[in-house]
Formats: sequence, structure tokens, C-alpha cells
Amino acid sequence: MSLLPEYGQLESRLAARPYNLDDLEALGRSYAAQISSFAEEANRLVRQKEEAERQAQLAMMRERQLREQARKRMSSGPPSSGGFGGGRSSGGSSWGGGGRSSGGSSWGGGGKSGRSSGGSKW
Repeated sequence: MSLLPEYGQLESRLAARPYNLDDLEALGRSYAAQISSFAEEANRLVRQKEEAERQAQLAMMRERQLREQARKRMSSGPPSSGGFGGGRSSGGSSWGGGGRSSGGSSWGGGGKSGRSSGGSKW
């Protein structure tokens, strides 16, 4: 038996003669409208489910991208581990100075500038 009462009424009216065509037509239209409404609701639910699946897929892709970006950041290491701004733990020379502990020459002087005192390093 159908869940729609119109179906049962149509079956009983078709089993009994003489047919009242106006009643059968009205019941048939009502039954068709119920079926159409059911089909539209089913289609709406299918579209809703497809949209939810699409959104879930997009969320998974976003999560994967964020994880990949985080992994790349983690694998490159912290900025003080030897990049341009890293520490000079090797004892190498530095730009802009560095120890002149050997008493070497200074910039712009050293007695050749015409000064008789000669002791100024700059």
C-alpha cells in the first residue's frame, strides 16, 4: 500500500464500476501533484547533499594546503639558523668592522694625511 491516500482511493475507484470520470480525474491530478512535490523535495535534498559534499571537499583541500604550507615553513627552519640574518658562530669576518687586534692600519690616516701627531685612527 502507498503512503499517499490518493493512491488507495484511485485503486478503489478503479475497481468499482461505473466510473465517475470527474472524480477519477481529480484524484489523478491530486496524486500527480503529490508525486511531483515528493520528487521536487527529493531533488532538493540531493542538491543539498551534493553542495555539502562539495563544501567538505573544499574544506579538505584548504586543510591540506595549510598543512603543506606549515610543513614547508617547518622544514626551512627558524630564521636564525644560518640564513642572511643568522649568527656568526664560525668566527668569520663581519662586514663593517671586526677586531683589529693586530694593530693594523686604520681608514683615512696612519700618518700620511699630513698631520704630525699621527695617532688618530680616523
